[in-house]
Amino acid sequence: MWLSSRPGPARARTRLPPGRSASGSCVLSRRLSVNLPVFAGSGLSALASPVLRVCQVTLMLRTLVLVFGMVLCAGLSGAQNKPESSTQVDRGRKLFEKSMKGQACSACHSLDGIGTEVGPDLRRLGAYVTPRDLMRTIDMQRTVFVQEVQTSKGSAFPGIQRQIKGDTLDVWDLGVTPPMLRRLKTADIVSMKENVKWGHPAALADYTPQELADIIGFVKWAATGAVSEITPADLRAAEDSR
Repeated sequence: MWLSSRPGPARARTRLPPGRSASGSCVLSRRLSVNLPVFAGSGLSALASPVLRVCQVTLMLRTLVLVFGMVLCAGLSGAQNKPESSTQVDRGRKLFEKSMKGQACSACHSLDGIGTEVGPDLRRLGAYVTPRDLMRTIDMQRTVFVQEVQTSKGSAFPGIQRQIKGDTLDVWDLGVTPPMLRRLKTADIVSMKENVKWGHPAALADYTPQELADIIGFVKWAATGAVSEITPADLRAAEDSR
């Protein structure tokens, strides 16, 4: 840019260095990355600081939205890619939900959207143990999860503790069918000790070897997506150890 001095006698024109005005003051020509107007002099720092903070917050929010979208898409993709159930899985699901031979598994366990979360998480268990280990779990008569709850009123029942909050205790009463969630004052509980009388309902039901294989097949599918056929022979070692 070419500039001349004030009107008057003609003077030689002088080309100024970039970034300087005719008066010699420096003009800041650097712009912020967010395309803000050019700021001159010391006023830039006062204005840029809050603007930069706003830009940082905006960038952070955009990043969070992007990450959330990626996680959501991954979850939907995983649900869509879950293998379809097999004939055995369908049979096992029906036995898990409703049984004519006793209390169904769904009365105390939740799996694939079926049942009530009272006992241990079968999805986690089914993801790590073998079919034979699941068979041993079904046959288990005593477990550390079930305790004998003795109250100050003289009543006792087998129960599974759900949570304790302040001076109240939520415990599932397994003495009734289906299990009932009871809220007791901790002061009203005399003792909670290992239960030696309660029996696992699945162990008391007269399931055939094939029915047990079907139930375990459903548990494995719900936990891992596995659709491989589980046969009674796969569980025979557990049966022989009864």
